[in-house]
Amino acid sequence: MGSLDDLKQRIEALNGGPLREKPKPAVAQPTADATERRRSRTRRALLPETAPVPPAHSAPLPAATGWKRHFAEEDPEPVGFRSLTDLVRGEEALEPGWGGAWVVTQRARDLGEEGAALCSVFSEAIQRRGFGLSGKLHALCGGRDLAPEDFLFMDLETTGLSNLPVFLVGVMAWEGDSLVVRQYFARRYSEEPAITAAFRREAQSRRLIVTFNGKSFDMPFLRNRAATHGIPYEINLPHLDLLHESRRAWSRQLPNCKLQTLEASICRRRRVGDTPGSEIPGIYHAFVRTGDARRIAGVLKHNMLDLLTLAELLALLPP
Repeated sequence: MGSLDDLKQRIEALNGGPLREKPKPAVAQPTADATERRRSRTRRALLPETAPVPPAHSAPLPAATGWKRHFAEEDPEPVGFRSLTDLVRGEEALEPGWGGAWVVTQRARDLGEEGAALCSVFSEAIQRRGFGLSGKLHALCGGRDLAPEDFLFMDLETTGLSNLPVFLVGVMAWEGDSLVVRQYFARRYSEEPAITAAFRREAQSRRLIVTFNGKSFDMPFLRNRAATHGIPYEINLPHLDLLHESRRAWSRQLPNCKLQTLEASICRRRRVGDTPGSEIPGIYHAFVRTGDARRIAGVLKHNMLDLLTLAELLALLPP
């Protein structure tokens, strides 16, 4: 093989003349304005995010219920492997014919003064004739008045958006003197039939289902999963979807009617350290694979907060 000089001479002969070096592009020196803009972006990225001021609401709001930061603060994640029984107080429950699952029960009044305040707001609103949605609820239920114990709030956590396994069915109902959250959790994929059947049983003793986007998502989704497992699913209760009611009441005042937007602007509180919904399927798959419950405990808390927010929104909705 020839030297580099020989190779250069051949290329110049083919080129019909000496090769020209391509000039290097001049590097633009940043102006003072550009430098300051870059520093400003860096400072904004490093500063803690501040909550915007909630927009004005067209209807008067009741006095603050008080359950703000107590429920919203996220406990520090434990270090090292932790099992479900270490982090989540629950019990094994059997659905006859469909197997067992883990059930977590929490009375709202046991969550402190904030929980007691929420229970009072909800029960007083439902029992007060003429509260925001009383007319609509009366019509939905065939002209019959509703008591607090007639409501069944429901919220699902799933592994995807299209006929994939459900792993958590959260329900909430009035029992005695308190709202009670009951979460049916599938510790493995094979426990999905049990939690699906559990919701059917819960619904049999209530008169109205309350969800957030449940008409489009939760109820059809659970019906499909019941069909997959051959579970009878005769649930024909009236259904109040608070997403539709919130859009009717507040869509002109708010940028959107997502649940956490409503929490910030209508309930006047924000979650801190909450588990993002987009991460929930992956967190569950990791739990099934490893048994480490450190992050799944946050998913259960996320689901509980969703249910509690539904009760507050129901009480705050205007006519």
